[in-house]
Amino acid sequence: MNAAAGGMRPSARSRTGWTTALVVVFAMVAAALPAAAGVGGKTAPPDSAEACAVAPELLASSYPLGRAAARLAANKTLLVVVLGSASSLGRGVSSPAHAYPALLEKHLSSLLRGRISVVNRAAAGLTAPLAVGRIDADILPLHPDLVVWESGTTDVVKGVDLDDFGEAMLAGLQKLYAANIDVVLMDAQYSPQTAAMFNFDPYLDALHRVGEAADSVVFPRWEIMRTFAEDGRFDPAATTPGEQYRNADFIHGCIARLLAGQIAEAIKAKP
Repeated sequence: MNAAAGGMRPSARSRTGWTTALVVVFAMVAAALPAAAGVGGKTAPPDSAEACAVAPELLASSYPLGRAAARLAANKTLLVVVLGSASSLGRGVSSPAHAYPALLEKHLSSLLRGRISVVNRAAAGLTAPLAVGRIDADILPLHPDLVVWESGTTDVVKGVDLDDFGEAMLAGLQKLYAANIDVVLMDAQYSPQTAAMFNFDPYLDALHRVGEAADSVVFPRWEIMRTFAEDGRFDPAATTPGEQYRNADFIHGCIARLLAGQIAEAIKAKP
């Protein structure tokens, strides 16, 4: 079936099976997120640049965001739309204000010194083929300047065919670029537990290859979170709701900070 039309080959899992697996995966990721500083069960503040630091080359990109740059140069509001699945909804954070889309607006406003508006159009269970089907109805009517498209985690868990995944990503990019919209792709989220349960590598490779072929900026969330794990910044032993909220707030704060930095650099880059 044509991925651009939103189709995908049947998965070996039943609907109940993959739904249960998806819930388990997101619960495990939330529990394994790095513990942030907090006192008396209160939510930790957004994380510092030092706490979230990664090697600069991890976020390097040679692709400028021309429409976004022109929008800011004209002193107009930059509209950013987030398209993604449950992790972009802020599953596990203490409040919607601590999800990375909400924090992204704050960080971009600080870095770019312009008027920024971030609209979240993520939906739980949204695979790449399903996301393509929503672009015409839910994204294009907003007339965004930049779309952050987070994809991959749900596709792996639901067993979306790899070819369908890649074709859908390419079809979605073609739709967005045809409307003169800049795009930043974001790959899957990482935890040691989910990495042991599912084979993410082919989907990560497919997303990055599509991004390269389409001259798209790619935010390497998987590698960033794996770096945190290898550096000992993950605490997979978190068990209480308070610990898990603080952990999720920490990682969403880091994603927002690093993503904003990558976007700001791509906006400032010369075409």
